[in-house]
Order: sequence, then structure tokens, then C-alpha cells
Amino acid sequence: MSTLTRTQPGSLPLVLLRHLGMLAVAAALIVGVGQLGPIGDQPLLWLAVAALAGALAGLVDRGWLGLLFVEIGLAIGIALDLVAHHHATGEAAVALATAASLYLAALLAGAAAYLIVRMVRRQLS
Repeated sequence: MSTLTRTQPGSLPLVLLRHLGMLAVAAALIVGVGQLGPIGDQPLLWLAVAALAGALAGLVDRGWLGLLFVEIGLAIGIALDLVAHHHATGEAAVALATAASLYLAALLAGAAAYLIVRMVRRQLS
């Protein structure tokens, strides 16, 4: 067992902390870009931020679990953004239905960036 993954009893492994950190970064990036405006007004900015989150996760995380955590982080960020801008449940549902394809594109952009960075890292190593 390497010293990076070895932990003391009762503590989280470093790998899990790294994954949770990327989840938090992805969620924070999406919430931050959500403060600039809704996804329908600035879809390219949202896609760029999601791709940035995916690329960062591809640099930091090593494995498919990293992809899962960055996608969960992006989804949490989208949910938090919907709640922040649409306090009523009905309004949030309408906003989600209206921009569902854009939100899906943001999730796919994050996943694609993650996979591209991982492929490049694998080729360079």
C-alpha cells in the first residue's frame, strides 16, 4: 500500500478526499457561473465552465470514479442553481424542463473534457 493511500484508523483515504474535493469544486464552479445568469442566456459559458471542471478532475483524479464524482458535482451545482433562482418547486421544474438539453450538454462537456485529459495523460506517461 502506498503512503498516499495509507490512512490512520477513522480517517478518510486520500483518494476519497480528492474525489470529494473535485465534487465540491465542480459544484462551486456551476453555482458561480449560475450567478452570472441562467444557462439559456449564456450556454457557451456554462459549457466552458463544465468542461473546465471536467478537465481539472481529469488532472487530479485517476480513474472512472473521478468521472462519477465530477458529474455528481456538476449535477449538484445545477440543482443548487435551480433552487437559488427558482424558489418555488413548480418554477424550478419548468426551468429544468425548458433548459434540460443545455444542462445535459453541460454534463456531457464535463465528461468529455475529463476523458480527453485522461487520454492525453495516458499517452504522455
